[in-house]
Amino acid sequence: MDYELENHTAIEKETYCALHEKACKRLQRPMRLLMLALAVWFLVLGTINIFGPSKQTWDGTLWMVIGVLALLAWYKGYYIFSLRAWKAQKNSIPRDGFDWLISSEQMQRVSKDSKMTLRYAQVNHVVETADMFGLISGNGVFPVSKNGFTKGDAEQFRALLREKCPKACR
Repeated sequence: MDYELENHTAIEKETYCALHEKACKRLQRPMRLLMLALAVWFLVLGTINIFGPSKQTWDGTLWMVIGVLALLAWYKGYYIFSLRAWKAQKNSIPRDGFDWLISSEQMQRVSKDSKMTLRYAQVNHVVETADMFGLISGNGVFPVSKNGFTKGDAEQFRALLREKCPKACR
């Protein structure tokens, strides 16, 4: 098979977590908005209970604590989820990285231990950071380094993704 693009990707924990966090934020935007709305609701409810006519300090404090916890979950929840994903993935990501062999029909991730084929139809979403593409398929985020192209470049890869999986690149 003739490969149009070739890429070597070596990824570290911080880079993977940033990519995974961005993927989660894109996929779970409605849940994130719901968590923020709940946090604001609990904070307002606590304020009304503490400073309102009933002056229920204990109830108000409890609602305020729940609101602050919901706010923390909204703010840092994706990062904690990304750390868990890194722990689950780090053994499948070789220390010296892996190679992507990219053709117009499919993408293959090749390392010295394994080979995996990813078809364009399997890519549900594509996210980008400053130095990575994240191909989201099923429950996995597959990183592709923008600076790791040995044949072709990041612009050609972006154009190929837009052509082959336009719904995923929205």
